Formats: sequence, C-alpha cells, structure tokens
Amino acid sequence: MGSPRMGRRAFLGGVSAGVVGSMFTGERRGVAQARGATDTEPDKPTQVALIKGDDRRRNVRESLLAIEKEVREAIGSRQVVIKPNFVTTNKPLAATHVEAVVGILDFLKPFYKQTVVIAESPAGAPAAKGYESYGYTKLTSTYDVSLDELDADRHRTFHVLDTQLRPTPVRMARMLCDPDFYVISAAVMKTHNAVVATLGLKNVVVGGALKFGRRSDKRQFHQGTKLINYNMFLIAQHVRPALTVIDGYQGMEGNGPTGGTAVDSRIAIAGTDVVATDRIGLEVMGVDFADVGYLNYCADAGLGQGDRSMVGVVGADPVKCVQKYKMHDRFDGQMKWKSDDFQTISLEGDIRS
Repeated sequence: MGSPRMGRRAFLGGVSAGVVGSMFTGERRGVAQARGATDTEPDKPTQVALIKGDDRRRNVRESLLAIEKEVREAIGSRQVVIKPNFVTTNKPLAATHVEAVVGILDFLKPFYKQTVVIAESPAGAPAAKGYESYGYTKLTSTYDVSLDELDADRHRTFHVLDTQLRPTPVRMARMLCDPDFYVISAAVMKTHNAVVATLGLKNVVVGGALKFGRRSDKRQFHQGTKLINYNMFLIAQHVRPALTVIDGYQGMEGNGPTGGTAVDSRIAIAGTDVVATDRIGLEVMGVDFADVGYLNYCADAGLGQGDRSMVGVVGADPVKCVQKYKMHDRFDGQMKWKSDDFQTISLEGDIRS
C-alpha cells in the first residue's frame, strides 16, 4: 500500500472519474455560486484570524474585526445565515454557546441592516428546543434575528456513496447552497467519534443535511471510515460556508462530539476559507492535519487552502495557543480512511455532527 497521500489521490481520481463524475453531471455549473465560497488555487495565500483572551464574546468579535474588510465586501446585500452546531439540545458543552453568536452579531450590527437568520437542524430534536435550552431565545429582544428550523427549509438533493459505491440521495437545506445567502458556520472546537475532529466544515456539510420525521439524511454520510470522509468532500463541492467562526473558548476533547470533556483553550478563530480555518483549529488542538480525511480531500481538490505555508495567521501566535487535545477512544480505527480498501467499522452515535 502506498503513502496515505497517494492513496487519497488514487481514490479521488478513480472514483470521481466514474460514479461521482456522472453523479454531478448538470450540477457543476452552479456550484461556485451555490456554496458562497470560491475554489482555492494551490499557490494562493489566505488569512485566518486567531484571538486568545478571557472573554468568549469579545474573542469572537475581535477575530472577525481582524478580517472585516474581506467579510463586509463579500456579504454585500446577501441574506446572512448563522448556522450553529447544537448536535443535541441538552448538552451545553457540545453546542455553540450563545455568547459566541452574540459576538458575531456584535460584529455585524454596525453595517448589516437586515434580519440575521439563525438556522439549525439538531440530530434528534427540533431546533426550537435547542434555542430554548441554550438561551438563544433572548437574542430576539436585543438583535434583529429570526430563529429558524433548518428542517423547514426547502431542499436541494445531492448524492453521496454507499458502501457499494452506489449514489445515495441527500437532501441539503437550500439556504446553505443558495448564492443569495451568506452562510456563517458558527462551530465548536471538538473531537469526533468518526472523523477525528468537527469544526467549521462538518457543521455545515453534515449538519445541513435535513431530517423529516424519523428519517435523517445525516445518516447517509456514514458508510464506513473512508466513505464518511469522502462523502463529506462530495457535498462540500456544493455546500460550504462563506465564513467560518470556531469558538474554542471551551472546547471538547476525548469522546466528542457529545461525550468528551472540557478544555479551556480560550480562543476564537475566523476565516473565509473553511479548509484553512479548520486547519488552524486542528493546529491549536494539537491534531495533525494529515489525519483528517475530509479536509485533505477538500484541499487536494482545491476547495480550500490546505498548505500551511500559504495560510497566514493574524492575532495570536498559534504555537502559543496549542493545547494537545486527547483523541477519541476510536482514533486508531478512524485512521483506516488512509487505507486503500473500504473496510467499515461500527461507530455508535455517528450521525452526530
């Protein structure tokens, strides 16, 4: 077996040229607009903001102020959507803290004069339950926001692969892939039970798959260790955030995304390139970028900047912010994505984002 990187490229080339290539026929023309982000040239540098401090709300706001010009120009007249990560509706450590969203709203308020949509689709409950239990309902009395059920949105259907490499439909929230919407992924810094870590990209790609009654299309991603990573890459070609904000004020290590323990990292990260932004998130968690399959697939395909030498960091020094996060108990099994086969492993609770 070759190196992990060669294995990825062979997999990308072989599968994409066949099943995946035909799967996307007729959809590619609108992809760049729909996702609200642009492809990244390998030699194009990008910038990510990293702020460390003792106030969550201020950290988030200052991380955005560091890249304000780029963000304001990109928003223009588009409808802003903030996509938090609730996962469940009764575990605050696993969810996007309301003060992180307040930091985003503080940043937007001076120049954005439309209603800001906050929309979420928790894995097993209505978003309204999360809005209530996590204190989001109070936002409506201070800010011009609407608290929406992402599952009530219209959808677009894309396809992932099952274990036999057959196309499987996934219904994604239309607002997350509509060029008229500016999508902000308000993510939490956490380890994960299937893909090592969940940050800005996974929050939108898997979290944006809809559920209808007892049927959740989030489950369609989970086809074993290799394919969950590849399936996230497939959807990221159509759906990824225009702006990523990672709240690492208190992250989660160990058996995330819901069963881990708190790490007081006291940071916030923001960037308009989700791959680069997530890469800095991994760096301060002490996670090797080469171990996270879906981000490597996206970087290899030019969906974001994965070359660390091309990612500039403004604000705090990442080296001084590193706190080594304990990995999930299943970490060794998660590394099977680097192999050339499609061996699957059982992942309890793996529909969580």
